[in-house]
Amino acid sequence: MNIGQNEQEFLEQMAKQLDATIQTLKQEEIRLLDHLGEDRVRDLDQYRRSVRDPHDVSQYWQPELDTHEMRGTLDYADRKLLALWSRIERIQENRALAGRILMHRGLV
Repeated sequence: MNIGQNEQEFLEQMAKQLDATIQTLKQEEIRLLDHLGEDRVRDLDQYRRSVRDPHDVSQYWQPELDTHEMRGTLDYADRKLLALWSRIERIQENRALAGRILMHRGLV
């Protein structure tokens, strides 16, 4: 169940690129977190979770605005952070997948 040298090199390079991308996005996240402030970031995180699964957060999120109203208050920086969080999650999932493939194939 061994993969070829080209596939191995591709996966290793992809993992390195994903790691670099994650690092860059995390730096941007820190900048946005500082810009938006702790209270707004908490609201955005709760909003993001409620949009994904309303049943998951209903027990602890008591927003001043419901999800629909909250959507109307989002400005550029809010939307940018929400998109950034989604992108970081997708890239981390891809990075984990590349690592699992390499480990499964006994390459790392």
